Amino acid sequence: MKTRSLDMSKKSTEGFYPKGAVTDPENPEWTDEDIKNALPWEAMSDLEKSVFKRPRGRPVLETPKKLISLRLDADVWEALEASGPGWRARANAILKAALKP
Repeated sequence: MKTRSLDMSKKSTEGFYPKGAVTDPENPEWTDEDIKNALPWEAMSDLEKSVFKRPRGRPVLETPKKLISLRLDADVWEALEASGPGWRARANAILKAALKP
């Protein structure tokens, strides 16, 4: 497969971005008074901190999936894959059903 590279020398961003300082009415620049009245992190309540401190990534699952390597007969794998999107979840459901007494 041939990869394409982006040649920025042929494209100009001039006129795309505004020149000079950009103001954001929803996030105005802090004044000296704002800075003086700001609370330090340690003085904020847990509720106030929760607004700013968000966990990164996906939420931790109670029962996470386990990545494994499994050898299947070719015809079994082809039939599962041919069943369309979600075939891995269906394979998981088939294995779970087979484990029930």
